[in-house]
Amino acid sequence: KSKCVILAAGGYSRVYSVSSSRSFENYGEGVVLAYETGVELVDMEMVQFHPTGMVWPRKAVGTLATEAIRGEGGILLNSNCERFMKNYYPERMELGPRDVVARSIYSEIVAGRGTKHGGVWLDATHMPKAKILERLPTMYDQFKRIAGVDISKEKMEVAPTAHYSMGGVVVDSKCQTNVKGLFAIGEVVGHVHGANRLGGNSLLGTVVFGKIAGREAATTAEREKKRTIKRGTSAKLRIADNKEFASGLFVVQDPDTIRGQVQQVMEENAGIVREANKLQKGRRKILELKKAFYSKNHVLKDFKNYRNLVSTYEAKSALLVSEAVIRSALMRQESRGAHYRSDFPDRDDRKWKANIYCRKHGKTMVLVRRKTKKIKESVKNLLQVQTKVEHHLLE
Repeated sequence: KSKCVILAAGGYSRVYSVSSSRSFENYGEGVVLAYETGVELVDMEMVQFHPTGMVWPRKAVGTLATEAIRGEGGILLNSNCERFMKNYYPERMELGPRDVVARSIYSEIVAGRGTKHGGVWLDATHMPKAKILERLPTMYDQFKRIAGVDISKEKMEVAPTAHYSMGGVVVDSKCQTNVKGLFAIGEVVGHVHGANRLGGNSLLGTVVFGKIAGREAATTAEREKKRTIKRGTSAKLRIADNKEFASGLFVVQDPDTIRGQVQQVMEENAGIVREANKLQKGRRKILELKKAFYSKNHVLKDFKNYRNLVSTYEAKSALLVSEAVIRSALMRQESRGAHYRSDFPDRDDRKWKANIYCRKHGKTMVLVRRKTKKIKESVKNLLQVQTKVEHHLLE
């Protein structure tokens, strides 16, 4: 009966097996809810990998070692104790853009210069302990508590981790989607951070767009008449009785297993460095998993298991989102920001100064390419403003 809904359900970085997101969400559930309602998605190929996530112990894999460490003077070393960023980005070394630093670390690991647990070293041992405790108290506590590492005396093992999804739901300047009464803010929204989000900007985005969405939703709700729903139609959804819904979702194979397989496919075929053969392979595997997931020959009888219901919807969301990411990544035959194609390593503004949109058409997903709009002069002037980045505040 709601006159307005504000969707603020997060992104989809958990479709990768190594991510910095929370343990039980961010499989793209909000994106999928909007997509199935008829909302367009945009920039789904743009997934940001944070350069430095923990790689040990196992329970902590993906947990961020924030930019603050490098901002305060932490350096990156390979297994030979070489400061390798001088070979990739000598101008700014460890403080280069996230995509550049993440790819550089990835390249060192692939070349066999990684650490025992598959990462590189992040070293802050040259810094006075007093400075670490003053400027990096959270990171000091995190590594001490989780890994038993005193970062003032020992190097940290880190590797790239899926961190933020810059693609998502399309909204207008009032945070409204093309579905009347449906608003969206935060990481569930695409088009805000372009191809390479700056650290800290997601927090800024929630503050700015949260205010706009709240104001516009309230104004819209005041204008709208009260909606009525006929008794027995959709006022109450009883999963146990809704067999059409259940048979379309529940499968004998544990949904957690399928979800895990999706994560592995994405990690191996649509990660930091992409190319056509791997993307095609990933797409085939996702379609195979999708077919198995929706097999009506394997319906579970227990429709009341809440945890199973949640896992099932997460798996369903991960499958759809992964298809959108891979197909968009295949379509964009260039490298731009967080999207890097080794077979198309250069940025191509002539062909690809454009956005890729995904929309639902019946049971199929349709991808459309549209040229970007010209930036207003007033906005251009703002973009020219140079400010010093406070790295110790970045996440």
